[in-house]
Amino acid sequence: ACDCRKPATGMFTEARNRHGITLGESYMIGDRATDILAGQAAGCFSIMVRSGYGGDDGSGTAAEPDAWCDDLAGAAELIIGRVRA
Repeated sequence: ACDCRKPATGMFTEARNRHGITLGESYMIGDRATDILAGQAAGCFSIMVRSGYGGDDGSGTAAEPDAWCDDLAGAAELIIGRVRA
């Protein structure tokens, strides 16, 4: 098994190490439960978008994100609002 496949956090760890990203100040936006679970495991603020799979990816896996948005544009607006606050 590769730790680069979500919900494992290998991609997050590599990004942190390679680019100096602070995961606790980062966001994970996704449309699948595995996206949200990976982001949460890495310590990111998780946002589920209703577009795409909208969390219902047929995997039977459940995830409760930190926030829901209709689409990627809505997620961007949420992030900008949080950064400016």
